Amino acid sequence: MISVSRSRWVGIDSWAGQPLYSLAPAVEEGMALCGVMEAGLFKSTILAAPGGTDIFQGLAYNYYTAPATLVNVETITVPSGTPYTVTLTNLPIAGTTDLLAKDSTGQVYAFNALHAANQYAVTGSVVTFDASAAGKVVTFTYSYAPTVQQVQYLFGDGVAGHTTAAAVTGTIGLIRRGLVYTSNFDPVVDWATNPAIKVLPNGIIGSSGSGPTIPGYVYEVPSADSPFLGINFSAA
Repeated sequence: MISVSRSRWVGIDSWAGQPLYSLAPAVEEGMALCGVMEAGLFKSTILAAPGGTDIFQGLAYNYYTAPATLVNVETITVPSGTPYTVTLTNLPIAGTTDLLAKDSTGQVYAFNALHAANQYAVTGSVVTFDASAAGKVVTFTYSYAPTVQQVQYLFGDGVAGHTTAAAVTGTIGLIRRGLVYTSNFDPVVDWATNPAIKVLPNGIIGSSGSGPTIPGYVYEVPSADSPFLGINFSAA
């Protein structure tokens, strides 16, 4: 999903009719697209296992598919007394591996079921710290599967008949350069460190792995006000 109101890109650098690979899986707005040669034409798709030699083409746009996952960012103060637990608004998809817990001092907490100092435990949407985190203001960034009501509120009713224009025309919108705020990013990355931006499996934007590097930089990190990653980039 793209936050269109916050994003800025030049129309002449975006292609509305970029050919879509015939075997491409479902593509959401804001996913990182790579090129695949098919019938003599370089088409766009998302890759399950992107490699360093794959070519990043840009971010998907105007593909009306309701998002299967979203990212939430919320800031909560850990109670000053026991139990040192907080309850997240949504259920993290993988709270033990894909949740970033970082307090206002910059301390990042690691998952550990025993939740010692600078660590957290998680059961469902309940996160538990030890006494050393009492009173700390912690920001949580995590992915979750939105409910039908949440998707409708954020995305609307989608396309009538559930048939997208891309499915009919075999093309997709392609943003080749600009400032784009996307929800398709790795939530566990501490984006405030401004790491290298890379293409991860299934069109997700991350900072590690063997996928191609996205030429650009982090413009704005996700926050409780805007849970989108803002990147300023320019594809080949």
